Amino acid sequence: MQRLHQDDLVGHLLERDEWEVLSLPAIAEEDEEHLLETPYGVKTVLRYAGEALHPEREPVSVLRKIRRSMSEYDFAAQYQQTPALLGGGLVKTDWFKSYTESELPTRFEQILAS
Repeated sequence: MQRLHQDDLVGHLLERDEWEVLSLPAIAEEDEEHLLETPYGVKTVLRYAGEALHPEREPVSVLRKIRRSMSEYDFAAQYQQTPALLGGGLVKTDWFKSYTESELPTRFEQILAS
C-alpha cells in the first residue's frame, strides 16, 4: 500500500501491531539487497543508492524532475514511502519567522543549555 501521510491506514496499523514493512522508494536511499525465491533457486537483486526502482518506467532523471515540481514533503510520501509530519519533525517550521526589511533584527544571541 502506498504511504501518503503518517496518519494513513498503514500508519494506524503500524501503531497497533507489529508488521513486516516492505518499503520500495522510487529512488533508493541506500544500497539494497533482495533475495527472491524462484522456481530455479534464489536470485539476488541489488539496487544501489540513487538508482530508480523501475528505470524503464521512470528513470532517475524523470523522478528528479518530478521531485523539483512538488514539495519535498509530498515527494517523500508519494515516491519515497517516508511520510513526515507537515510541521516538521526535529525542527518545527513554526520556529522560523519572516521579517520585513524594517523588522530585521540588529543583534543575535545564542543561548546555551547548561
